[in-house]
Amino acid sequence: MIAALVLAGGGVAAWLLSDSGGDSENATAKPGPAAPTEPVKAQIKPPRAAPALKEAWTASVPPGDTLESKPLGMWHTGSSLYVGRGTGVQILDMADGRVVGSVAPPKQGMAVCGMTETPNGSGLGAIAWSTKVGAYNAACNQVSLVDTRQGGKVVWTTEFHGTKKDGSPFDTDETRLGFIGEDLLAVMTPNTVVALRTADRSQAWTWQNPTTQAGLWSNESFRTTPDRVVVSMSFGASVFRKNYSVAAIDAAGQPLWDVPTSVPAPEDGTVRLVSARPLTAVIEPSTLKDEQAAQLVVFDDTGKIARTIPLRGDFGKVESYGESMYGTLHAPAMHVRGNTMYALTEREIGQGLSPSQAIAFDLDTGTVRWVKPASQNRDSVLIDADEEGAYVLDVASRTASTLTRFAPDGTATQVSTVAQPKNPMGMGMQDIGRLENGHLVMFSGLASIGVTVYGPSTSTGPSTSTGPTAPTG
Repeated sequence: MIAALVLAGGGVAAWLLSDSGGDSENATAKPGPAAPTEPVKAQIKPPRAAPALKEAWTASVPPGDTLESKPLGMWHTGSSLYVGRGTGVQILDMADGRVVGSVAPPKQGMAVCGMTETPNGSGLGAIAWSTKVGAYNAACNQVSLVDTRQGGKVVWTTEFHGTKKDGSPFDTDETRLGFIGEDLLAVMTPNTVVALRTADRSQAWTWQNPTTQAGLWSNESFRTTPDRVVVSMSFGASVFRKNYSVAAIDAAGQPLWDVPTSVPAPEDGTVRLVSARPLTAVIEPSTLKDEQAAQLVVFDDTGKIARTIPLRGDFGKVESYGESMYGTLHAPAMHVRGNTMYALTEREIGQGLSPSQAIAFDLDTGTVRWVKPASQNRDSVLIDADEEGAYVLDVASRTASTLTRFAPDGTATQVSTVAQPKNPMGMGMQDIGRLENGHLVMFSGLASIGVTVYGPSTSTGPSTSTGPTAPTG
């Protein structure tokens, strides 16, 4: 595993993006700007990042957190930053990192086991909770709807369960959550997808996985859009091999295809969704079989596999690792926008480590559109992507890093320089990275790093926040 993509996800860090990625691809995932107080002639899109950034503040991991306290999500709501770990959800002041509140669990001692990637357009987010079952297991079966426009107030809480073959409840220790438009919250159980109405927590519908003689297929990952849910499933054909399929359900809970689409996977391999529109998934070989290359599967509108794109070639090997070191953030290290898939290549071990490269694939043809140098001499991390291109952070020197945007046609434009933080490890040892309103926000589960926000170099700082949590309600 090469260094650049170890940073991007190879057992050390994975990046969850603000515009898609994670579990939700809602076009209305973020609250819009406040209405202007006077007429304006034109709407000017704010820059993704300031031209020069430096460490504005850090917030350390709360006491009591361990490596088992998995990073589960991060919501940016303008003035606040919601940071979710296995132990709870803190609310930080975006200006200076002070802890200004927390989201109260339904019962004392409950842990966080899932979060929506972002709040929806109404400022509502969802958090799943679990209770301990024995010494090592947990049952993730409660979800709360949270209003970020009211300081993290819990609107409602309800239970959810999967279904065993005999009809009894079936729970695991984590879940996936995502919004279907503004009115429905989709919850992925071990073998169902449940849609809850945000207005009153009532159940709109439940979709159940296909049944075999030995039981139900198990859900692996899912993605939501304003009009559908896409879910990948597996069934253990043997000790070392699983069968994988992908299904799509519309906003009314009806299957969009007659039968789920089977996706072939190698022995010990996995299949994970990358995007829902267009629908793509990555077939990933066992990490012990480095000689095998991952593949990107592109589906057509009817659910059939349109093409399979090898992720190894003359360009090297694309990093496709889709899980953080803590096992919860199933965010592929590849990002799809329109008909383009952006990624980084692994740094090859030869005479020293070669620089990583940025690469773009045309999903309509399955061909490589371009390959560009992404690093001068050290490590690169693919942080974000939007309609203008992919944003890559090059950790190129001991004094500063460079944030570059690679456009769909391959044009490279420097967006920002990022001054080296107090803790240089913080540039790479991250689990979530986002570009938010001109700031670079990074979140790591490592106790020595926590949350780091890089703001415009004219801002005051850096400062460190370790203050107590303010009371909620």
